[in-house]
Amino acid sequence: IQYTGLTYTTTINAALIIATSPICTALLGAFLGWEHFSLINGLGILTAFTGVGFIITNGHFSNLIQSDTLIGNLLLQINAIVWAGVTVYGKKLLVKYRPFVAMAYIHIFGTLMLLPFIFFPGPFAAVPLAREISAITWPTVASSLYLALLCSVFSYFVWYLGVEKLGAVRTASFSYFNPLFAVITGVLFLGETFTSFTAMGGAMIIAGVYITNKASTPKQQVS
Repeated sequence: IQYTGLTYTTTINAALIIATSPICTALLGAFLGWEHFSLINGLGILTAFTGVGFIITNGHFSNLIQSDTLIGNLLLQINAIVWAGVTVYGKKLLVKYRPFVAMAYIHIFGTLMLLPFIFFPGPFAAVPLAREISAITWPTVASSLYLALLCSVFSYFVWYLGVEKLGAVRTASFSYFNPLFAVITGVLFLGETFTSFTAMGGAMIIAGVYITNKASTPKQQVS
């Protein structure tokens, strides 16, 4: 859903909409009664989300209003809601399984469910897998291994470990650091500009995550 949505909207819109996932996580967890959620939690999440907005748009929020990106925006919002469901339900899953075991099951069955879509051309694959393999290069292989080992196996394990120890809301709030770290990496390695909006947004993210984690007391029992 996420990668399909990216083809129909801008990267700025995508980053901001995906950043609503912690908000969806908090609301869904509170609705199901699995997570404690207070006005202080809401203040912290809103502060961090606004900080993300400042970093991504560099203060130009008017650029987000584009009618031709509606389909992509809707798909990415669905993606944020789905990820919130994965995070919230993950807490219930961790009552039975350890984080690494749960993560392994998710990746194994996720792979099996996606395999049928890559063998035949259609809305999810422009050409069959056999033709794609011939175009694979070593940089592509290296990137895939990095994505699989660090961004998927290690990162998902740490994510579910956080859900187990901190709860879904507190863990989800840490995802607001992603755009901040991306900007810092760009400044250090790509020569990108560090603006006043970046500094303001970074401070708001740190403050928002701190407020959310300071105020949250996750419920211990999940039913």
